[in-house]
Amino acid sequence: MGGRRKRKPNEGAAQEPPSKETKRAPHASGHNLSQRRSNVTNDWDKHLGPAISHFSSLHLPTVRAILQRYRYLRTESPVSSNKTIALSITKEVIELWSKAWIPHIDELGTYKSVRKQMDVWANSSRRQENRSKPEFQASLDQLLDIRPAKLRSLEALEKYLKSSRNEDWESDLAFFKGQMMVSLPYKWINNDFPFLPCNILKKCEENYS
Repeated sequence: MGGRRKRKPNEGAAQEPPSKETKRAPHASGHNLSQRRSNVTNDWDKHLGPAISHFSSLHLPTVRAILQRYRYLRTESPVSSNKTIALSITKEVIELWSKAWIPHIDELGTYKSVRKQMDVWANSSRRQENRSKPEFQASLDQLLDIRPAKLRSLEALEKYLKSSRNEDWESDLAFFKGQMMVSLPYKWINNDFPFLPCNILKKCEENYS
């Protein structure tokens, strides 16, 4: 019971420094980095389409257009934060909706809508097979609808525009209906899914009739 523990051979001796020949984890080569970037570009080309330097003044932006604009700004300014890019896109979206004389939510709400689509796209990269699914592709061609909640039905929107006393309210309403229909039942998506029909026609009719 009070005996001293016997020291094992070499116990307490100074440890030899690691050999200079110890192998270290190799850094990613320039070739591998270039290949990864090429893969990302090809994936975006296939599932999203080309980047756009500006939104069309003839259309309200779809989700696809939002992401194509994001792609352009990200390429042009790789050090900018997603928040900065989303704020820039937000201002452009609000400007287009204002010119169309269609009521929309405030800047913060629009920013959240834009940022949500950016996040959905980024998260889908972890499961790239999802980007090829017809449902996901169809969602990209939906209008980024930033109407206030109380004006989400066309009936409510028509009533609002009519009461605005704007003499062109009927033209504004017709324009908006056209924007909604462009993203609905039949829309060219890409070479993999030409003329993809709306997946759940009943749901579409309920939301946009």
